[in-house]
Amino acid sequence: MKLHPPRFGRRITATVACFATLSMVLAACGSSDSPTTDLAEGSYPDYYPAEYSEIVEASRDEAPLDVYSIMSAEDWAPLLEGFNQLYPWIEVRTVDLGTTEVFERYYAEAATSAPTADAIVSIAADGWQRFIDRGELQPYQSPELAELPEWSHEWAGDGLYVMSADPFSIVYNETLLPEGAEPPESFADVVQLVQSDPDFYQGKVATYAGDAQWGMFWFIDRKLREKFWDGMRSMGPALRFEASGGAMGEKMVSGEYAIAIYAPLSTIPRGSDSFLKFALMDDAQPISDRSIGITKQAKAPNSAKLLIDFLLSEAGQQLIPLMERVPYRPSVQAAVEETGWWHLSGIIDEVGEDAIVQMGPTPDILIDGEYDRIIDGFAQLQSS
Repeated sequence: MKLHPPRFGRRITATVACFATLSMVLAACGSSDSPTTDLAEGSYPDYYPAEYSEIVEASRDEAPLDVYSIMSAEDWAPLLEGFNQLYPWIEVRTVDLGTTEVFERYYAEAATSAPTADAIVSIAADGWQRFIDRGELQPYQSPELAELPEWSHEWAGDGLYVMSADPFSIVYNETLLPEGAEPPESFADVVQLVQSDPDFYQGKVATYAGDAQWGMFWFIDRKLREKFWDGMRSMGPALRFEASGGAMGEKMVSGEYAIAIYAPLSTIPRGSDSFLKFALMDDAQPISDRSIGITKQAKAPNSAKLLIDFLLSEAGQQLIPLMERVPYRPSVQAAVEETGWWHLSGIIDEVGEDAIVQMGPTPDILIDGEYDRIIDGFAQLQSS
């Protein structure tokens, strides 16, 4: 059985106790094999270069740091609280937008020389690839890069960094599964479950509409090929398509849906984790790279560099679970998993490296016809 992590309400006490004080954070979280880090105001790890102090000092004279992201103010709160313990003079202003809207708004404002984002956060692989191709990222070599796994280095040369690695997988209402049914642990399991009782599951399996997450489905198609499309077609009458994970979650709580596939952790509303469960997929497990980069038009580039480095640092990565996302820095795995939350390495161990579908920028996603191919495939599913 795949891991079912506790939801926010059941892990908040342990996690807040672990991260309440950011100074000496490693010692507070029980790490014995890494040096403790003094996180006093304006400080930074001792492995940073000496000239890093110039970035810190330059940030003091900059305008507020504007971040266009796909995260709410509530999501940002624990991260920015930690960040401002280090850099209290930096005002961070976040704007919650859609995965592609973050780029579209930036392009529109930059075209008219209007004030715009200093940094962008999104999971849209195609959006980031276009941003890179257009030369809109400001290059930055983070001193944290050597502490991060090699797969995350691929886009660092362009100035793009992964802040969290988030699974999209299976959510199911365990009270609605037929008696004796085994909870699904793969896409193939969901297909088999639906085929075992098509009348029961008619209209009870949710997923994203093709245009809502076409990039994710492009990566899944590349991994599973016809197994994906054949499986989706076989579930035809059972499938319902939603524009957001929130809509799926609400309808799962009400009992309208029994299962959601390729859904994020946020699909499970707080307080419903006693009956809504999240399961990993051992045939193709999508991992969404939640990435951050500094824009070419940034008016507070030094502040943006400090924010990126904090998000990648041990202190920042250990705060990622408080926004219900998944950290990936290897050195924080033990501390994070002690709180009952997931770390990417634990997910990989659970499903196997071959099952991981890492979803980051790639030129292939922008090949002519790829978007239309996925959208047309979903149009056929929805019309069947």
